Amino acid sequence: MAKRVILTVDDEPLIVRLVQVNLLKAGYTVLTASDGLEAMQLLRKADPLPDLILLDGIMPYMDGFEMLMQIKTDEKLKAIPVVMLSARSRDADILEAEQRGAICYLPKPVNPTDLLNTIHEQIGPAEYN
Repeated sequence: MAKRVILTVDDEPLIVRLVQVNLLKAGYTVLTASDGLEAMQLLRKADPLPDLILLDGIMPYMDGFEMLMQIKTDEKLKAIPVVMLSARSRDADILEAEQRGAICYLPKPVNPTDLLNTIHEQIGPAEYN
């Protein structure tokens, strides 16, 4: 059985590690990037593409909202579901993420159970045939 792959993009190492540990325990394969530029470079080389992207809104070099726009306008990447994880939780931020194509917006700090439930709802269990 193959494992589903999740790309976590966040500039806070502690957040990346907490998400990574929870996803690994749940059986997912985890790729990480610390900003939007690094993540876009990883996506352009990825084979296979990740099954889902967890994306922070506030990062240096390229923030999550700009990266989301780039993903959703790229023919190769636009079908990948994106879940925003951000400390920016104003209604305007949530609306912007939805308008740019995010399937869900989870405010930080995110509850690990809520995160895993959201991922499972979007892409299913960690392993597939």
